[in-house]
Amino acid sequence: MARNGFATIFIGIIVVAVLAIGVSSYVVVSLFDESGSVEEIVPLEVEPETVIIEEERVTEPVVAVEEPQQMPSPLPVFEPAPQSPTNQLPPPASSRSEHEDQKVDYDIYAEVWTKNGYDGASYEFKVNCGPNYARLETCFLWDLSAVVVTGPDGKRYELTKDFNVQGYSGEVTRRWVLYGPAGASFPVPGVYRFLYYRGDKIAYAHDIHYQPTTISYPTEIVWQRDGNDFVVSWRPPQGMETGMWYKVLLFRKNGEVISAVVEWNASNARLKNLPLGEGEQADMNVTSYFHGGYAYPKNIPIVWSASPSTSPSPSGGISQQNCSSNISPVFTHHITDISKVQYVAPPPTMGAGPNLKTHGYIGTEHALVPVYAPVTMTVKDGSHYVGGPYMFDFAVSCEVTVRFGHMTNPVDALKQLLPVELASDSRTQSLSPVSFAAGELVGYTTGTDQAGNWDFGVYNSATQNRYASDPDWNWSTVLTTAVCPFGYFTPDLKAAYISKFNPQIMAGNPPHGESFCGT
Repeated sequence: MARNGFATIFIGIIVVAVLAIGVSSYVVVSLFDESGSVEEIVPLEVEPETVIIEEERVTEPVVAVEEPQQMPSPLPVFEPAPQSPTNQLPPPASSRSEHEDQKVDYDIYAEVWTKNGYDGASYEFKVNCGPNYARLETCFLWDLSAVVVTGPDGKRYELTKDFNVQGYSGEVTRRWVLYGPAGASFPVPGVYRFLYYRGDKIAYAHDIHYQPTTISYPTEIVWQRDGNDFVVSWRPPQGMETGMWYKVLLFRKNGEVISAVVEWNASNARLKNLPLGEGEQADMNVTSYFHGGYAYPKNIPIVWSASPSTSPSPSGGISQQNCSSNISPVFTHHITDISKVQYVAPPPTMGAGPNLKTHGYIGTEHALVPVYAPVTMTVKDGSHYVGGPYMFDFAVSCEVTVRFGHMTNPVDALKQLLPVELASDSRTQSLSPVSFAAGELVGYTTGTDQAGNWDFGVYNSATQNRYASDPDWNWSTVLTTAVCPFGYFTPDLKAAYISKFNPQIMAGNPPHGESFCGT
């Protein structure tokens, strides 16, 4: 694919240059059904772009990005990258074709992505430098003061600078990026404007024309240690095809991320000589990527031990240990002061995007209310993130999980399990088990800033709801195993919640078909 064009800049004046750019662009839209995927090629129309610059006269050609070579080995093997001088680029550990139809001048490429996780739909905005630089910092994005994205709905997003060299794989990152929180919905279709600032002046601006598409994530992830190598296998999701890829990701407790890029047609990989200490704990997953976003399962905890160990995860989630089987537990206590509840919105509902919500909403109108354990339960994972601020999943039995979302102030026993700093990405992380008795205080909440409500969901892995057979939504166990969260309460407690049902109260999240609660 070729693009021709240049910008001419004159000293001492501001020139508005309209770039005449010849574009041969397309978007590959993958539609998934039970038999696989059907590919449709959709033309991508790029309108003339306006550039406002105050700089010396320069002429910068657009640099094309080559397609990667296929990896012939059935078991991809990854070696740690060699040490390099500070800020020097090490040899790439792997490569992939870039989203060339979104490439713009200055050898940068901007992307609007869907983030399709087990914990709900979200978005990601980013812009990367091209690969043709000898030093980490030498590219157009390095000395910018801000990158801002404005969506077709008028919302404004500020990206964060992220320049680093991944220590294990040698993967080089030169970008500005923003990860949306879980459940924030996919990006709306339309035109997104990327603005690049130096100080308070716009150095460059261009538009990205976007239409959301999605893929699903790997399941049945199993890992084992072989000497000092990490060996992992997985079941590929439907629709993986040429041009897509996987990443094997390990998240160390010190914040370091170990990653390896794996070709689309692989179902296993070997990461050689991992720099993990004996007995070190970490989290891992295998994430699927395409040129429009990615999909990720729940992190799996690992312990790097010399003794043989594996971690099967049939549902793509965290393997539960030391749990008792009980597919029908009884909730004996209210989850809050029921007198403060103004309404209850039963699941499922559908937000913009579209964005399916399979948890219920508890409307307490911004009042500070307690959150109680409805039954004996043990925390298993959680997150502390922008837009949360806290979310926790609690194991009630091997099959049943309770989720509280948008908790404002958890008790200290929970709060100390998560970093103080707010994360930009809402992926949950596995937590040390802390148990709560039925009726015990878990925390306090005022709900979301906008609506003043909060999330209450229950998931039962022994059951499947109607979305399990729906190819649009069966990529997440959060969507396919969700049940009516009020069906587990004793009859008198259940009646108190049902009396407050108001399915139509949330205009932005109307009911999606028949309620799980049958009303």
